[in-house]
Amino acid sequence: METATNIAVIGDIHGHIPNLESAITELSNEKDNIDIIVMNGDYSPYNAKSVEELVKINYHTLASVAELNIPTLCIPGSHEPPMFGQIATIIMKQFNNFNALLNTNTRYIYKLEDIELELHPGSGVQQAVDDNPQLSGAFPTNYNMDDLIPGSKRVLFTHDPPKCETEQGIDRSDYTFVEELENPLVPIPSNAGHKSIRSKIFDEDIRVSINGHIHEAGGRAVDLRNGETLLEQNYKHDRLNLNHGALLNGLYSVVEIFSEPEEITGAKFKVRNVT
Repeated sequence: METATNIAVIGDIHGHIPNLESAITELSNEKDNIDIIVMNGDYSPYNAKSVEELVKINYHTLASVAELNIPTLCIPGSHEPPMFGQIATIIMKQFNNFNALLNTNTRYIYKLEDIELELHPGSGVQQAVDDNPQLSGAFPTNYNMDDLIPGSKRVLFTHDPPKCETEQGIDRSDYTFVEELENPLVPIPSNAGHKSIRSKIFDEDIRVSINGHIHEAGGRAVDLRNGETLLEQNYKHDRLNLNHGALLNGLYSVVEIFSEPEEITGAKFKVRNVT
């Protein structure tokens, strides 16, 4: 018998509290229809001037979502500061429905009735902010995974996208990261995803993968098997690879996962705009 699970995915908020509050208002009006929320990283603003400001914004962001009293999973992205783990730990103690992944080089598997959610934190590209390590991203992550686990009943969440091969890919960025340069982000369009994530999706037969990080991808969804063909919203796809959209730009997603006891049978998605 096929069942359905509704997952709200928000991320790349970057301190835009009005957009966050708008999304929370929408989700609060349909609490009975949302089974779980995934917070997929990048809660800190780009221009934070102090540790105190970062703590205040990160705490408010996590607590505001937790207050919905919907089961919530939270991972760090590429812009979280070193004290993020302490903030998330405080939220976990305050809210029984909130669970955060704090270890930078691990994965977390959360089991629902028929499906599993596999979450990975972090990104390796965040640079120091004003040469202050306390204001810098602290979660570089290695996505190379030696052990392969059959994934036909798992939904994969990574902050970073898989490597794509076309200009409509979910990893299409306006910039290229050149690590050896003093200013490593250069304005050259490129596919900025990870080959290891793409390999994992294919090698483990993962039917649904969801990522963020690349704001320019703007809530795009593709089928990696078919030349990164763009996928329609509100249509049941047997494979889905989705960039959930940056809430900084007003975008977040709700994904409906269809499953039987042994496998995911399809997924629909809706990218919402709160602006």
